[in-house]
Amino acid sequence: AAETADDVARRIRKALGFIEPARLIPGPDCGMKYLPRETAFAKLRALADGASQVRRTL
Repeated sequence: AAETADDVARRIRKALGFIEPARLIPGPDCGMKYLPRETAFAKLRALADGASQVRRTL
């Protein structure tokens, strides 16, 4: 199952406690080619939306 945008945003914010925003590059942490297309798309959508949530607060 795909994580939510809120899950991704939470992970990004946690990482920002250790690295400056300009150096952080969020990315998928799984083997996307082995996932069903719908799941892979949902994971990428959550990644994009979660990153957008955090970006609006920086």
